[in-house]
Amino acid sequence: MKKILVLASAAAVALGLWAQETAVYRRPGSPLFEAISQSIIRESGKAGLGTPAGPVDVKPGTAGALKDLAGLKGLKHVWAVGPDAATLAVRDPYLSGVHVFVPNPYVPGLSASSAWAGVSPYPDPRIVFRFLKTRLGVQKPVMVYTKKNTEEVARIFEAAAREEKVSCTLAGLAGPEDLQAALGPALASADAVLLPMDAIAFSSDAVRFIVTSCLEQKKPVVGFLQSITQAGVALALYAPPEEIGRAACAVMQELRQKGGGKKVYHPVRLKVDTNAEAAKQLGLAVSAGEEYGG
Repeated sequence: MKKILVLASAAAVALGLWAQETAVYRRPGSPLFEAISQSIIRESGKAGLGTPAGPVDVKPGTAGALKDLAGLKGLKHVWAVGPDAATLAVRDPYLSGVHVFVPNPYVPGLSASSAWAGVSPYPDPRIVFRFLKTRLGVQKPVMVYTKKNTEEVARIFEAAAREEKVSCTLAGLAGPEDLQAALGPALASADAVLLPMDAIAFSSDAVRFIVTSCLEQKKPVVGFLQSITQAGVALALYAPPEEIGRAACAVMQELRQKGGGKKVYHPVRLKVDTNAEAAKQLGLAVSAGEEYGG
């Protein structure tokens, strides 16, 4: 019995040391980032990674070492949620970890270090196209985006579409100002519009123009943030926070055990949300709250 107690005590100490070495950092003020951070903390314990410190705030423009923000002198491994935390974290040569929910996780500043891997905010694009094809009959979507912000993401979707035998056209724009002239030709042969997390999607005027144009032609707009449906977008296919948290912990385990930095992983399960009015006008036979994949 005494030996068992000693072993249990040693395990508890080891777990505590691991927890001291890990932390979750995220930009404050975002309910989504908060939900993802809490999911990571819960899933970390389930995965045997201990309970990380945090979530620790990283405000836009923050400089310096992450460990100094929370006094974590033994910090080694980090989950960095959102662009601000991720940008600061990957600059630290003494840290490794997982950047989470960066709209374009393929940019060189994030993907160049073997000490870091990423979890995309997008569900696995293959699952997205599988859902669109089998549930809605979509075969020829077009992705509308700005080249400066989202080219790498668009290419990932294009490759996934080929794998799923879907013909996805890319309508890359030099900037949001080109949207009005480009949307008509892009819609001519498409049966749906994919709207990634991009400067266009974050502009209420641009989204309104796309939604109106597509409703006139009875073609659905598909976004990847749950909140996008509030702007009139018919369908959101998004990775829920709990799925992102699970993926982030699985990636951290792999990174610690096998290496494998420079990779970006996608959550393998998506959730559906709808704008009820737009979905009804388009006759979409899907329901908010549905889950698919995994």
